[in-house]
Amino acid sequence: MKKIIIFDFNSGNYSSISNAVEHLGYSVSISNNLKDLTSSKGVILPGNGNLNYVVSYLKKNNLFDLVVDLVKSETSCLGICLGMQIIFENLYEDKFIKGLGVLKGDVNAIQSTKDKNKKIILPHIGWNNVKFKIKSKLFKNIKDESNFYFLHSHTPYNYEDKYVTSLANYEMPIVASLQFLNFTGVQFHPEKSGRNGINFLKNWLDNI
Repeated sequence: MKKIIIFDFNSGNYSSISNAVEHLGYSVSISNNLKDLTSSKGVILPGNGNLNYVVSYLKKNNLFDLVVDLVKSETSCLGICLGMQIIFENLYEDKFIKGLGVLKGDVNAIQSTKDKNKKIILPHIGWNNVKFKIKSKLFKNIKDESNFYFLHSHTPYNYEDKYVTSLANYEMPIVASLQFLNFTGVQFHPEKSGRNGINFLKNWLDNI
């Protein structure tokens, strides 16, 4: 049985991710131990939480460089929501903090691109259509513009478009998924996205 590690950020929604992965026939552990991470078939960087807290936690516990190396390595990684956002250079939540810097770009609050003075209801919460930019193998058996569940207030800006595989829209284009080397990032929560989310997780697990 393939072993999947959920990276322990000391923050995040571990139980629903664990349940979804176990439902698909994989064993799951929560850890940030180097030995566990290097022996696993795949690593999930979980969502939910505060960007400043998570990055500070990684630095305080000498895990920051470990996550950078992990994202750039041959290990298959899935970053969900916050787990995707932290890989960018500059993070703006509560206050500015440097992210992992694996990809160029800034993470800031969602803002209307049509009317800068329009008050946006945050968080962006609930179901939204995901439009494919690239027909990734991770969307096998999932129709274009299918619904996925979102829960976030921040989104990437000034990013490199070549890594983006799908978009959603919430007063502005939202990066719904991206692919960089063996790192897959999703802004939606596959573990909360019903059949489409389970299919997405299955596709990721089948390809690690």
